[in-house]
Amino acid sequence: MDEGFEKHRDLSFDESSQGRRTISIGDVNDSVENGRSYAEIKATNFPDGGYGWVIVIVAFYSNFVVDGICYAFANFRPVIQDNFKGSSEASIAFVGSSIIGTYLIVGMRPIASGLVNSFGPRKTVAIGGIISCLAFLASTVIGNIYMLIIIYGIVGGVGFGFIYLPSIVVVCFYFNEKRSLATGIAVAGSGVGSIVMPFIIGQLQDFGFIAICIVLAIFALSCTFVGMFYEPTNLEPEEKFEGMTLKLGIGNLDDDDFLPPSPLSPVIMQLREHNNRQRPKSYEFSISNDFIIFPEDEIYGDSLELSSLDTAVKGTKSVQVEEKRLTQILKDYVDLAKETTLLILLISNVFAMLGFYVPFVFPFDLAVSNGISSDDAKNLVSLIGFANTLGRLLFGWLSDKKWLSALTINNICLIFCGILTMLGPICNGYWLIFFFCVLFGVFGAAYICLTAVILSDWLGLDRLTNSFGILVIGRSVGCFFGTPIAGAIKDATNNISWSFYASGSLLLLGGVFSCLIPVLAKPKQASLGIS
Repeated sequence: MDEGFEKHRDLSFDESSQGRRTISIGDVNDSVENGRSYAEIKATNFPDGGYGWVIVIVAFYSNFVVDGICYAFANFRPVIQDNFKGSSEASIAFVGSSIIGTYLIVGMRPIASGLVNSFGPRKTVAIGGIISCLAFLASTVIGNIYMLIIIYGIVGGVGFGFIYLPSIVVVCFYFNEKRSLATGIAVAGSGVGSIVMPFIIGQLQDFGFIAICIVLAIFALSCTFVGMFYEPTNLEPEEKFEGMTLKLGIGNLDDDDFLPPSPLSPVIMQLREHNNRQRPKSYEFSISNDFIIFPEDEIYGDSLELSSLDTAVKGTKSVQVEEKRLTQILKDYVDLAKETTLLILLISNVFAMLGFYVPFVFPFDLAVSNGISSDDAKNLVSLIGFANTLGRLLFGWLSDKKWLSALTINNICLIFCGILTMLGPICNGYWLIFFFCVLFGVFGAAYICLTAVILSDWLGLDRLTNSFGILVIGRSVGCFFGTPIAGAIKDATNNISWSFYASGSLLLLGGVFSCLIPVLAKPKQASLGIS
């Protein structure tokens, strides 16, 4: 047997860590007939440990840097204000909001995932780290706040998006039964980053704008070097095979009949679940010549995408190959957007995200306006980050207990955070501000960590990928404009209190809208019985 295929023996991928079944593609065997090599591909069993833990550490560090720098903007903002004197609060806030909004959009499908599929995670992270590093270094010579928004915020956010996606996806290559633990550790880097990075930037405030930008550039570039450990080389073939036939189930793929790639007519392989009661649903993935298969996770649901399929596929009963035109794909999204549940969630998330980051960005101003020293005030963001990390663990555990639905927990926490934010301006004294930050960090965590659970409960696991993508677009809008609006209100009133009143009202409105879902819609939990 050719050694290149040994690496693909017994490949399988699990739909998630929450009891969904394994998809397997044929059995592996190959033979040589008429001078040609044949193989049935079945991806190998995940190691569930070993080198996978190195990948988890690398993913942890990537999240640490990306989210840590984003959350540290609260302590970077006063330095920017000193360096760009005369700039409005709204324009300065746009610097921080644009990097978050951009990386959320770029880090989702199809932009960053296309790079991962084409070049692999190692090169994608390298590109991202270099882009962000150059953006932060270029920021040191910028004299205009609007150019800073473009270079630091948007360009830096693009680089962060390229770093972010592999930190979520690559971990899934190495884990199956322990995937929840592995991904949990990896994303915990975000929580640790939100604690440590604001503290680091706070300590560097006295060194000035240029020094902080250089430090941020070093952190970004370090992701490029750390990302060298990402490449799942044990899952890739060492060589190409000519005239190869891939047999999936009882169908096959002939490598000697190629279809020309077409951006308007992508060929999509659809696995269909057969039963005697209803028409089967489709589960999409595509296979490149490198056979890199992205397993599923809580963010990308059951859509497994790689490079475009450029190989002709012959008929089969268990695997049906259809050509979907771009108009049909867009129609799928339009049909999903008509779902009452998703429309309500989208409106709720736009409102909530408009207010969500204000306590993360302006706690320094709130504290100073209430008589707290600047030295004490600059540690408040780290306090929110620490509480937020604990909150994610708490509400993740609570949602698993089924005492309350994930949607109910989300709604209660959003409404509580809205009321709490409106009460922020009356928190006079250090300890009242301290408890304000702790409570907001803990209860705000539910809004972030339960999103995928809510979508799968109310729209079904089979629609999780697309619905999450639509929701991210709405959240990105809120990220882009939320803190700048709060800054504009501060500019207009010369009082940070009104910014907190407004953001609290938006959070409250987002929670109230979300409460309409049980009234106007029904849950559509999907059972993915794939074998």
